[in-house]
Amino acid sequence: MSTPPFVRLPVGVERVEVATRRGKLVGLRAEADGPSVILVPGFTGSKEDFIAVLEPLRDLGWSVLAIDQLGQFESTGPDDEGAYSLDALSEDLAALAEGLHGPVHLVGHSLGGVVCRQATIARPELFASLTFLGTGPGPLPTGNHHMLKALLGAIPRLSLERIWHIKLKQDVAAGIPQPPPAILDFLHERWIRTNGWALSATARLLMELPDRTAELLHVARTADVRIMVAFGSGDTDAWPVHEQIEMAARLDATCVEIPDAEHSPAAENPADTAAVLDRFWRNHHQ
Repeated sequence: MSTPPFVRLPVGVERVEVATRRGKLVGLRAEADGPSVILVPGFTGSKEDFIAVLEPLRDLGWSVLAIDQLGQFESTGPDDEGAYSLDALSEDLAALAEGLHGPVHLVGHSLGGVVCRQATIARPELFASLTFLGTGPGPLPTGNHHMLKALLGAIPRLSLERIWHIKLKQDVAAGIPQPPPAILDFLHERWIRTNGWALSATARLLMELPDRTAELLHVARTADVRIMVAFGSGDTDAWPVHEQIEMAARLDATCVEIPDAEHSPAAENPADTAAVLDRFWRNHHQ
């Protein structure tokens, strides 16, 4: 779970609601005169995972929209696992991109990167670039399946409120540092407002994902979509760093290690993350 460093909206950032065919998506928008960017959060995440990079990217001239995917936090979704298939989630991104000044730069964190990959393969004409942020090529390593399986086993039996308190008690007992009260309250609210069917569907996705790297490479070369693979230097939470580096090589993509960050560079080192993104996008437009 990504932990934003703050949740108060920066000056010039506004909460927005975007109507799509499948429902309302809620986002945070920072408007500028430059090209459009969509930021897509990962599993159990939300638009607030990018809150610390919105103002820096806007000040650099980018028009940025961070979203809650359907079923995440404020983007209320139906109680139907089928609504959260990879194809369905990627169609939401295409719908957003169609409503923006494009082609659009996509950034996907963790599972969000997988959704962005799916959207790029399906509708490459909509996108100028794709940045993977802490995303690997296929399913999570089996060593990381235990927490997902535990969640899948708990969701049918326990409320999200109950699961939250069990996990919090376990973390405290393990000596895991907790965030300040305001951030902890936000994480709690985000968790209980996330759709349980979406959690189940995306947990299964993470364990069963196909590796579509070869397809993405073909599409990117044909449609001239630039690709970057970026990750925190201390990333150990999801896909191993060596898998991300290997994926970058297979994609002939820009590969960047972000210092002083783990699995969520946009929250853990927003200054360097914004700089990495800005440099990559500017090189694309030169």
